[in-house]
Amino acid sequence: MKNRFFVVLGPVVIVTLFMTSCATHSKFYRADIVRFGDEVQTSYSYKKGPFKNVSKQSLPMDLLTDSRSFSRSLGSITPKGSNTPLYYATDLAIDRVKWVRRKVAKYDRETRYYIFLLTDGLDNASMQMARNNHQAVVVSTDAYRARIERRLRRAMDHSKNHYGLTFYTLLRRGDDIRQLASDNALSEEALTDYLNQQYSCFRYASHGAAPELIQADDYQTIAAAISEELVNNNLDFKVAKEFRGKRVKLTITDSEGKERYVEGTLKAVLGHYTLVNLTTDGIINDSIHTPYNKAKGTKLKALPGDKKDQTVTFTLSGLRKAETGEALKVAAVKQSFYDGILWQNNSDYNKQPTFRPNAYCIFLIDGGGGLTDSELQAEKDIVKHILRILNPAL
Repeated sequence: MKNRFFVVLGPVVIVTLFMTSCATHSKFYRADIVRFGDEVQTSYSYKKGPFKNVSKQSLPMDLLTDSRSFSRSLGSITPKGSNTPLYYATDLAIDRVKWVRRKVAKYDRETRYYIFLLTDGLDNASMQMARNNHQAVVVSTDAYRARIERRLRRAMDHSKNHYGLTFYTLLRRGDDIRQLASDNALSEEALTDYLNQQYSCFRYASHGAAPELIQADDYQTIAAAISEELVNNNLDFKVAKEFRGKRVKLTITDSEGKERYVEGTLKAVLGHYTLVNLTTDGIINDSIHTPYNKAKGTKLKALPGDKKDQTVTFTLSGLRKAETGEALKVAAVKQSFYDGILWQNNSDYNKQPTFRPNAYCIFLIDGGGGLTDSELQAEKDIVKHILRILNPAL
């Protein structure tokens, strides 16, 4: 049987910026870096780079990075200085996320935004650095912590971006933290509680539970923990336009072997296709939406496409388990349609799901002089690991 019904789109990675008539269904990702220590350096400029002509684009604008440029920026980070301006670096990252969203939200409202903070210490320089660089004037560390909390909550306009922003903090408990614990005779439990409080301002997610602080004494444990926390489960699939009025179903098998599904009727109004009368099993159904059901959270939405195409592409994103609200890890998928008597499967469909990378990431990387070369390399390896999770094609 040919692919008469619908198939999952594979991930696409491009290394130079271009727009074509077939780019409307493609999603790319972009990553930036803020390196902090005695100085704070960024891998981007507001006036240069691939976003400078975004206002002239007529097609949906996708986020994109040249992997070679990113690798050069990451590789150029070397240990330098003794300062750790966590709050100031985050302040700049929030500015960047807001700027990127303003530039691309008009063209791509499906993008997820992430901030990843990788550090091995506590803030000791943000107040003065922010004052010197005219970023903020705060009177105490607690005031700066409160400022970061406020700015994260206000960073995204939910009416324009349904995914919003998620912040992950990855803390290796370095020499300064171990010395602090020793000087204050802190037990392991007391140290963990203290660090959770110190980093609480970074806990934020526009949807779902804000990620807990990931803290460990070694980078291997941190890498394993982020693998469990960070899930890319954005599925694209095509439905043949000839199935107008029919029920179609996407059955998802999770990492534990449980089957869950999303089912809807394909409807067309003036050439605009949508899935209506949605039902689900095992997935949070009151958070799934089509253009006729605007609830936030897990999303099922048609993407724009060529009018000559005989299929319509839908994206099913942000999947969450109905029983726990946790992110759903997808192991396999199958698709079928109802012929009026029985559900019919597409026998040619690839049972292994592929995922669409549609994320903007900004990495805040601690480049303090207290890091050894091997420790800094371990931080860089975690950055690459995160990018591979979000885009397995890398």
